[in-house]
Amino acid sequence: MLVSASDAEAYCRWQGAGLRLPSEAEWEKTARGDGGRIFPWGDSWDATRLNSAASGIGGTTAVGRYPRGARPYGILDAVGNVFQWTSSVLPDGRRVMKGCAWDDDPGLCRPAFRHGRPPGSRHILFGFRCAADVFR
Repeated sequence: MLVSASDAEAYCRWQGAGLRLPSEAEWEKTARGDGGRIFPWGDSWDATRLNSAASGIGGTTAVGRYPRGARPYGILDAVGNVFQWTSSVLPDGRRVMKGCAWDDDPGLCRPAFRHGRPPGSRHILFGFRCAADVFR
């Protein structure tokens, strides 16, 4: 929370091992899976699988609180809790953010939702995750 895109990138670099912010395409593929699910868990809305406005919590929750919302890859909180920075840049220079936050309604709480923010923006609804290249 209260982390800018450059803060998030710096953290990933600090962690080492080639970590970085995921691109929009990587983030969405991880959140939706090979079949392009509407939600990380499938194609039907289920408010018990994420922290959104429907939870009534009114703030962030610890990662792991919603294990039933996990992707088959084990990724938690792909939607809900906080919007997540990506490395992708829109033509106007804003950075692409994916997912939704704890104050959003079902129509926004899906991996395909995207919006842009200036890369220096910080907000209680902004977060990130680091990614690494995986070769098979």
